[in-house]
Amino acid sequence: MTEQQLAAVRLCFERLAREGARIGFRFRDSRQFLGWAPEAGEAAVFVVWAPSPFYAQSTGTDEWAPPDEWVPFAEIDLSSLQFWDETARVWVDALTA
Repeated sequence: MTEQQLAAVRLCFERLAREGARIGFRFRDSRQFLGWAPEAGEAAVFVVWAPSPFYAQSTGTDEWAPPDEWVPFAEIDLSSLQFWDETARVWVDALTA
């Protein structure tokens, strides 16, 4: 990722954090994320997973979501990064909005 691309991704995540937007994306290893990104760093984003009864069921624990974590931008399939538009009630491509 070039410095210019890295800056664009960081600005995008900073905007989504300010807006408190619900976001979704695929990791490069095909896992999927749904939740919020309240903070962006230089080359990573802090993600808070949305609660899910499916997570609790699949792990056999009382936990409803994986632990919050820092995710390097390089681990995200950026073509899949979207946010939920509350007004239009649709998922929107975050990097082009």
